[in-house]
Amino acid sequence: MLPTQEIVISTNNDSTHKIYIIEDKSQFYSEIVFYDALTDSKYFIANLGYCNSISDAFDVAYKWVFDCSTKKNQSILKINNPCNCELLSLDEQQKIIDHYGISVQVEVNA
Repeated sequence: MLPTQEIVISTNNDSTHKIYIIEDKSQFYSEIVFYDALTDSKYFIANLGYCNSISDAFDVAYKWVFDCSTKKNQSILKINNPCNCELLSLDEQQKIIDHYGISVQVEVNA
């Protein structure tokens, strides 16, 4: 099994974005499973492709979530790593989140 990290992002309207970052032979693949509480077709999947670093893979995925939430006038309320931080540390995630001007603390096992 390939090393994988799950990051769950929740918004103010009960929508959920689950970011999955997978390490595959020194590259990092990211995808998002998105649950939209406001639409009839509730689940969407976004395959974001490969990056050369774990930080880049998370940044690409988080930017997708940030842009999607902004378009829908949603606020990001919670960012949680439910299964620890196997690939990208809490501090590295927080640095990327802070770049987007969001005042949410990244959590682990919350």
